[in-house]
Amino acid sequence: MVDEKQVRRKVLPRTSCNPSRKPYDEDVPTILRERGFRFFFYMADRFEPPHAHVQRDDCAAKLWLDPLEFAFIEGFRRHEANEILHITEQHRDEFLRAWYKAFGDLSHE
Repeated sequence: MVDEKQVRRKVLPRTSCNPSRKPYDEDVPTILRERGFRFFFYMADRFEPPHAHVQRDDCAAKLWLDPLEFAFIEGFRRHEANEILHITEQHRDEFLRAWYKAFGDLSHE
């Protein structure tokens, strides 16, 4: 019989995240940490419309900033999704400033 205390859960890398990137390198600037959520963007996303990625534990989401809506959400419960929307709405101007500071306005390129 196996002692449950000796059994450790193996954490596998998320297939939805880019496994070739280090989680906190210069290509992934964090714009906010709040209530256990990490809000960030990938520098490779520069030609997409402004958005933020959100991560906590093994859950992930991507939100378009204008209009504010989920591009995708994986693993978060409904109340967590609502909390993410609320936080993003409160900090949307800050997120947009960070986006345009990093990328400029590429809409005319």
